[in-house]
Amino acid sequence: MIAAAALAWIFAGASSAWGVDRGAAGTYVSIPDSIASESGSVLAVERGLFFVPENRSRPASRVIAVQFLRFESLDPAVAAGQTKRPPVFLLAGGPGSEFDFSKPSIFRKVQRLRQTRDVVYVSQRGNPRAAGLVPPLWLPTLAIPLDEPGSAARTRERDRAALTQSLAEWTAKGLDLFGYDILNIVDDLHDLRAALGYDKIVLCACSFGSQWSFAYIKRWPETVDRALLSGVEPLDYAYDSPKWLWASMTRLARSAEADPKLAPRIPHGGLMKVIRTLTTQLEAHPVKASITDPATGKSVEIALGAEDLRAAIADTSTFDGATKRDRLTHWPRFLIELSESDYRYLAAKTWEKRTQPPREVLILPLIDNSLGITPARDAKIVAEREARWLGDINAYYHNTRVIWSPHPTSATGFAPTGTSRFRCCC
Repeated sequence: MIAAAALAWIFAGASSAWGVDRGAAGTYVSIPDSIASESGSVLAVERGLFFVPENRSRPASRVIAVQFLRFESLDPAVAAGQTKRPPVFLLAGGPGSEFDFSKPSIFRKVQRLRQTRDVVYVSQRGNPRAAGLVPPLWLPTLAIPLDEPGSAARTRERDRAALTQSLAEWTAKGLDLFGYDILNIVDDLHDLRAALGYDKIVLCACSFGSQWSFAYIKRWPETVDRALLSGVEPLDYAYDSPKWLWASMTRLARSAEADPKLAPRIPHGGLMKVIRTLTTQLEAHPVKASITDPATGKSVEIALGAEDLRAAIADTSTFDGATKRDRLTHWPRFLIELSESDYRYLAAKTWEKRTQPPREVLILPLIDNSLGITPARDAKIVAEREARWLGDINAYYHNTRVIWSPHPTSATGFAPTGTSRFRCCC
């Protein structure tokens, strides 16, 4: 078993510690710790590692560890065990996201919830952003040439090459990657709940965390007291709808067109027409734009095509801002500049994506492709006419599922083990 000193060392950031001895499956070790907010306030926390089989479908599976945090309730009756109030289990999105409890919004949320009950945070197995016995499961980043416009075919080649390379690397190191799927992360929650001594839990999550919650509810309904979900994604909705995305863009465009400050610059026909016109033009005639390389100070020419435009308009990370809402305020101006043949911002962001692509976690394709999509919904969204302008907004899944899709579970993989009545506030 891991000693307290070794546990503290692991949580201090020893990512290579995933190779040390583990405890028996179903057991955990923990140490007292504290988390300081950016404002200086401090939360007491129990920080631990929970030991689970790497692949529950294989009896001889080795044991891995999942990090958890437990914030004890401030209600004395709950802390003393005199009142059994179901704890809140916080689930992050992604797959591959991790909460930063020093951030004011997360810090305040925990403080609010623990007024009446324990709060437990569980990391996703294999998430390299989580401290603990976790291997650095990052996908390799592969650059794309600057002198050719973006293309769906080239993106497909890059996505498949990165995943193939990563699967081979980690399989050779002894990882059973079939265990990094939606069913195993659901059962991680269930087994940790039991190990910590809770009969029922409250699920609190957003985005992919809501899918994780729905999967848990279907598989272990008798242990769920209620669910508090936002940014809801039903189990069969990991893939986005071009129609719905286009409708959101249309609402944003109409709001911008009604702004007195922007109205004089709005092209005839509006911002959505700008997207359609520019897409058609760039499909027929890609352009080149020059920017200054911030590292060298030299001018760099970037070839831009319709796929580069599609990638930019559908991704809020194209723009700067503290939140997605803040970033979206730049979207109308971006389209106005493009309509005036100013491609510099698109070129700069395309340069970043091609030369400095963000690192992605391996569990993103592993877990999401294990969740999958039903053939009926896949066919429906592929046929939506808005894809003509947006392209395949689910290209990453379509590109990688042919490499890794061992047993998609959207339709059949969550046979419940019991029945329950619970409340879901979405």
